[in-house]
Amino acid sequence: MSESITLQNKTIISVKQLLSECLLTIPEYQRPYKWNQHNIASLFNDIKTQCDKPAYRLGSIVLHKSQDKDDKDVLNIVDGQQRTLTLMLTVMAIIKNYHPDHSTKPKEVKAIGKILGELANTVPALAKKQEFASDISIYNLHSNFQEIQRIISRGELSIEHIDFLLNQCEVVIFILEDESEAFQFF
Repeated sequence: MSESITLQNKTIISVKQLLSECLLTIPEYQRPYKWNQHNIASLFNDIKTQCDKPAYRLGSIVLHKSQDKDDKDVLNIVDGQQRTLTLMLTVMAIIKNYHPDHSTKPKEVKAIGKILGELANTVPALAKKQEFASDISIYNLHSNFQEIQRIISRGELSIEHIDFLLNQCEVVIFILEDESEAFQFF
């Protein structure tokens, strides 16, 4: 697994850098994950229409730096949960679709492997450590994963789009150490 990226107080990073951060956590207090197929279609449409640009901003993410129950550092997502989870689902669907055992296109598998790099390891680990108490979240995560898989398997999100999403799409990250300040900022 790659070394954790140290995020500064506020900075602009690529989606790949965001999803490489192993300290990201969805805290218990977060509202349910409610993005649906319309939100996914909108995100992917933005990626396709902006693909000719050198970079494209997907918005901001507010993080609260704290410690978990085992006194380990975590970065709680205060704002940007919906987008971050959808990006994680997208990478998980890419991994599944371009898995060497499931694909008949070795050149594409190799290209995707290069684009993903360590995300092929970090995103599944990141997804596995998240816990969701809400049935709404669990249902929407499952439904959206299935929808993203369909989109990718139909070729609607090409290798060029995937590369653009991970390397040229950016988010503005704000890390705050005071929880009340993080919520005020949000």
